[in-house]
Amino acid sequence: MVRKVSAMAVRDRLGQLLEEVYYKGDAVIIERAGRPMAVLVPPAEYERLRASRAERFRVYERIKARTKRIPGAKLDRAIEEGVRAARGGR
Repeated sequence: MVRKVSAMAVRDRLGQLLEEVYYKGDAVIIERAGRPMAVLVPPAEYERLRASRAERFRVYERIKARTKRIPGAKLDRAIEEGVRAARGGR
């Protein structure tokens, strides 16, 4: 479950929120003045996100290494177009 909590509520209930995140697997979006500022997630979810991000950067670096002769801006545009096409034009 994902829920939003004010920064003041986090200050008052940090221990309880940490237990909910760790034991229940919940995520907590911490807001200040209605704006999301941070997210508490279970350690396993954080590691999954970190590994996923690292893999995307490895793929990007492999693409860059194979396309050294293509100017960076042109390559970035081609990648963006490919991503948009893969996502169905979104």
